[in-house]
Amino acid sequence: MNEIQNGNRRDIVNENSINEIQNIENNAFGNISATREMLLNNLQNTQGVQILFKENNEIMGSITSKPASDFTPWTNHSLYNTSDTTLYLESISGKTDLYQALDLLKQEAQKAGYTTLSLHGLNPRLNTLLRRAGFETKEVVDDYLGKEAEYMEMEI
Repeated sequence: MNEIQNGNRRDIVNENSINEIQNIENNAFGNISATREMLLNNLQNTQGVQILFKENNEIMGSITSKPASDFTPWTNHSLYNTSDTTLYLESISGKTDLYQALDLLKQEAQKAGYTTLSLHGLNPRLNTLLRRAGFETKEVVDDYLGKEAEYMEMEI
């Protein structure tokens, strides 16, 4: 697994890479996947930790994040952590080893001064893996489609 995590993100994310990431998102999330503009904005956000996973020069997946204080949940819930030291994961997608990806993310997040990772888990199978990796479900809320999402956090 090769990763791209540093440098000028405008150079890292070009037209070809955004097409590859859009395909990964579409395969993972179908009609609720992020738009090209959202993906580009997420990957170019220098406030969070953005990681592209590549294998043989092909993008296999990505993790995008931002400070939790910069994310507005689609639903009100009492336990959402807006601390400046909490990094909110906007998207984990693609074909990569989840545990290796989370280890890399934790390292990079700690370097950037974060002490907690948070996310809204929409996929029950992925949520099970996230709990095994150390995430804890803090609250179950309605997602933006009216289904349930687990609000999860992990201390790093």
